[in-house]
Amino acid sequence: MNITRGLAGLTALAAIALTGCTDEPAFVDNTAGAEAAAAVARELAATVPGAAVGAYRYSSGGACPAITGVLDAPDGAISSTVTERITENGGTMTLTYLAIGDDKPYVKVAFTPPSLAALKALPKTWIAVDPKKVEDFAGSPLRYGGETDPLGTTALIGAATGVTRAGAGRYTGTADLTKVAGAVPVLDPAQITALGDLAKAVPFEATVDAASGHLTTLTVKMPRSGEVSNGTCTLTYDGYGDTKKLAEPAAGKRAKATTAVYALLND
Repeated sequence: MNITRGLAGLTALAAIALTGCTDEPAFVDNTAGAEAAAAVARELAATVPGAAVGAYRYSSGGACPAITGVLDAPDGAISSTVTERITENGGTMTLTYLAIGDDKPYVKVAFTPPSLAALKALPKTWIAVDPKKVEDFAGSPLRYGGETDPLGTTALIGAATGVTRAGAGRYTGTADLTKVAGAVPVLDPAQITALGDLAKAVPFEATVDAASGHLTTLTVKMPRSGEVSNGTCTLTYDGYGDTKKLAEPAAGKRAKATTAVYALLND
């Protein structure tokens, strides 16, 4: 049952009955419906894994940048992997960042085709990074600063209206992306601006795992406007309870960062 629609409908009928046949328009109080939707939004926000939740996997893709990683908040560690296209030769570069606390950063770089690694003169193993040699280290993916929401899902839900239960473990609503531009890492602020008023009511759907009570997917249906293509941005959370904890690479399986590594990280 759509609680919001039901409450709003009952309120409207009551208002019509009270006004009788007067010529003045009936006043409809939608407060109850709005409060019900806000309560459901809070219920959904509570399913986003917090600081006490053990290691799990997260990812984004579709109409938003492809990012994968593991967050192990209780042990203060996070990893993230992104792939970038190399324009000059048509290859790709994949960077995996590993942050153990706020002072033990590592990075691994892989290329497609693999032969590009020799051209870049970069180690093929995990690379130990000196925080002092990284520009804006505090704001980089090489440092874990206690965050518990790497994809910014909580902020996204906080900008939602009309959130309803659409079935067991399913929710729907609309989000005002103009309120979270810059707060959701996988959403491009420039694209949100380009969407104009369309960005103020973007539909989304969410699913929650019945066993753990935690969020599993949140999909945002991006509209088309000008150069912004429509599509679905999908945020995924999984591996609750069976994801391996993050740890420092073994001493024999890591190398020291070279000048070329710091040039890449500071580019």
